[in-house]
Amino acid sequence: MRFDLFVPGASWLHRLDPRSKFLLVGVLLLMALLLKHLALLAGLLALTHLLLVGAGVPWSALRWLWARMAPLTFFILLLQPLFASGAGAPLLHIGPLVVTSGGVLDGISFALRANVMAFAASLLLFVTEAQALVLGLVRLGLPFEYGMTFTLALRYLPTTYGLWLNTIAPQQARGW
Repeated sequence: MRFDLFVPGASWLHRLDPRSKFLLVGVLLLMALLLKHLALLAGLLALTHLLLVGAGVPWSALRWLWARMAPLTFFILLLQPLFASGAGAPLLHIGPLVVTSGGVLDGISFALRANVMAFAASLLLFVTEAQALVLGLVRLGLPFEYGMTFTLALRYLPTTYGLWLNTIAPQQARGW
């Protein structure tokens, strides 16, 4: 079973220096944080998908990431309008909670923002090997130990997820 996120390839993103990839991801993350307009956030999400597909990341990997982001996206869309209603016309009253059109738009904005940030971060992980990440961080001035710690943490997140899957399947089979 393979739990590594890196997708081997020869695209221009694969060949790009890791420091440039850090800069690209940083710019995408910063834009996701600063932009609020729904069309711009949706365009940024489409751009991250185009970059990933253009780098040869298979659709199955993108579907896998969307499946991981679906619960977070759902809860943002559900809870944001309920607990942080923005300006706008009231759409629904549930006891003391008021759902407004502004709250719904804010929820969509936050959900898009979270997805842009997840796919931008995955851009780095899908097209950069762990050794290149360490080397890029060291070339940026970070001590080798920090770069290695960062890479080990990234490496063991998918492994931990794999262990969780291997543990949960027998429990579900037993009805737990």
